[in-house]
Amino acid sequence: MNIPSKIAQLTSISEQQVKVVLALFADSCTIPFIARYRKEKTGGLDELQLSDIETAHTKLLGLEKRKEAILKSLQELNVLNDELENKITLCDNLTDLEDIYLPYKPKRKTKADNAREAGLEPLAKIIMAGAREELDVLVEQNLHKLKKDLNSEEAISGVSDIIAEWYAERQANRNALRGELWRNAFIESKLKKGKEEEGQRYSDYFKYSEKISKIPSHRYLAISRAEKEAIVGVKITLETKEQFLEFSTQKFAPKAGINGNFVLAACTDGYKRLLFPAIEKEIRDQLKTQ
Repeated sequence: MNIPSKIAQLTSISEQQVKVVLALFADSCTIPFIARYRKEKTGGLDELQLSDIETAHTKLLGLEKRKEAILKSLQELNVLNDELENKITLCDNLTDLEDIYLPYKPKRKTKADNAREAGLEPLAKIIMAGAREELDVLVEQNLHKLKKDLNSEEAISGVSDIIAEWYAERQANRNALRGELWRNAFIESKLKKGKEEEGQRYSDYFKYSEKISKIPSHRYLAISRAEKEAIVGVKITLETKEQFLEFSTQKFAPKAGINGNFVLAACTDGYKRLLFPAIEKEIRDQLKTQ
């Protein structure tokens, strides 16, 4: 990545000015010093602009360091190929980078991992590719091929677990949900039973709702403190959830066909159990600092 060029894009400051400022930072010059005594070199950049350059530089250096760590991990896992390496190298956003890495990232064994170990992944791929037979028929035809002794119900559940994880880890779905939540979701707090007297200082949040795109960080932090002290329960709600699920599932599995309802149910499970909690946590972390 051309870091000075990227900083210039992010800050709307010329690349040449960015290069000069980065050189001054490398010489241990401080922002106040540069703003006051090096105006002729920077083209008159003020402290705010210099701070923007410093912040962007720190983030991009962190991004490059994370890329190196991820590439090393993927090499050790023996899953790195030219396409994946190129995708990571060109990535200019930490959130997108983590989404790319997520399907390969070492983690605690999941329900989908157990299903793969049982030999159910080929069956899940057949469903996603548009099988002509219904799932229960396919399962009966393939039970003898599995690596573990499962009954039909266990096999169907395992296939669902695999599809749910695929859905939740798909980068397009994660980005789509981020956008949907920022546009349409609400942060809600509700008083916990028996906490009214103890939590009087948080009375404004005993029953409170505000769009996450509107709530200021100081108000969100107050709600979070009330939650931490067990005065209120807090959650993010999305009224357009059903529409999002239908649309994202259709994009994710356009060939599901005869097994469309099964795939939708699996994606719904992936949304509730994996995707929504992960993106909700991301957004709540961001609300603390916006």
